[in-house]
Order: sequence, then structure tokens, then C-alpha cells
Amino acid sequence: HLQESIATMAYSPLARGQRFSSKGGSVLGKIAEELAQPEAAVAIRWSLQSGNIVIPKSTKPDRIQQNTSQGFSLSGAQMDKLRRLDCGFNSISSSKCMTLPWEEVATSIPADDSRGRGRK
Repeated sequence: HLQESIATMAYSPLARGQRFSSKGGSVLGKIAEELAQPEAAVAIRWSLQSGNIVIPKSTKPDRIQQNTSQGFSLSGAQMDKLRRLDCGFNSISSSKCMTLPWEEVATSIPADDSRGRGRK
């Protein structure tokens, strides 16, 4: 998305917690332990450092505060470990757009348009 100058939004990036471990034994859990951060904060930090606009949702003030993911960064090695966890899981199935191959979307962007935008 960065190469094509497209802002991507990570809506509900925590997948309602469906992929978090209960005992911290997962890769995400181990990194969270190393950083003394909740798994949710690490997941959001990964998404932010990956260049996404992150919109986590919660109704609980303490979770909203945790979701800010401030005060720490992930190392390159940690980013790589987390990137390898991608298994195509989608917790929101309300949109067929979620299943479109990125290559199809990216190649259909016009090279230029009347407002000076488009692929460069």
C-alpha cells in the first residue's frame, strides 16, 4: 500500500481478541511479555509500524487507553516474526472487498486522473 501511495485502514485490527493466547505462549504473547505490554497493544503497534491507519474499537476506557500503544516500538526482528503470523484470518466478513487480491486492486488504479492523483 505504501508503494502505491494508498492509505490502508485496519478496522477492528484486534479481531475481537480471537487470535490472542490465553497464556502468552504464542509468538505474539512472547513478544508482549518481552515488552511488558498487552498482546493487543503489540498487535496495534505492529499495524501502526506497518503503515496502517489503525481503528481499534472498545467501549471500555481502560482498553481504549491500552490500545494507544504508546511508549514502545517493535524491533525489525519482532516486526518480521509478527508479519509471518499472517494466515489470512478475517473476523469481519461483511464485505466481499476483504477477499479481493491486492494485485487486482493495485493494477486497476489509473496512472493519473484529473485531480493529479493516482499511481506515480
